[in-house]
Amino acid sequence: MNAEELPRNWKEQVERAIGKPDIIFLEYFIPDLRGGINREPISAFFINRWAETSGVTEFSRTLAIIAGKQGIPICVADTARTPAYFVQEMISIYSWNKNVPREKYRHYTGYDNPPDELDFEMATAVDSRRLMTARALMQEALRMREKSIENPEIVCVTPKAHADRIIAYIERQINAEMAQGKNIERLEDFENTGEARDIEKAKRYKRTIGLETAIRCFSPQEPPYVYELSECIH
Repeated sequence: MNAEELPRNWKEQVERAIGKPDIIFLEYFIPDLRGGINREPISAFFINRWAETSGVTEFSRTLAIIAGKQGIPICVADTARTPAYFVQEMISIYSWNKNVPREKYRHYTGYDNPPDELDFEMATAVDSRRLMTARALMQEALRMREKSIENPEIVCVTPKAHADRIIAYIERQINAEMAQGKNIERLEDFENTGEARDIEKAKRYKRTIGLETAIRCFSPQEPPYVYELSECIH
């Protein structure tokens, strides 16, 4: 969404919606995006221009100010961080067009469809963004509990198509743990517990060149809207 399409008081609405969580996950965060695209100067030019014209830069800056004033860390788990990601996306689209009936093409992006079994079965670059973010949210909740933070509050800011599928993946994990009679409380037990297909895809994405599957965590500095990379969690 472009900046001119947003309501006039969108910044106030965002601040109220976010509240005071322990941590915020963003789909795109400019310090993270620049850390990836700066590897390729030509790509950096075009992506920076896209970020400016699409409103991503302003939205990222606004979130940094809101979170920074409260000392809230910002994390990113989205796999679309490097130019190589977009190569993987083109490969996914080619494979999708070759193996899936054309009338189901819109399931690839998901913007016009609620999540269904086709989403969970397919392994694509776009799906990696949703599955790995879902697993990152669950992983971070476990890490915070291990640090004796009871009932951690984590906010994830992402478009609806991604959010629907992230929530669906989290629900699949909860249902799988219940079906297996397990209540995962330790990080070391998380990686190999859950839906078999989800675990298989997550491991595949971690091996795929071009997909950034680490959780990148940024801490607020001075002034409050300045964030620096503080931790990379694999």
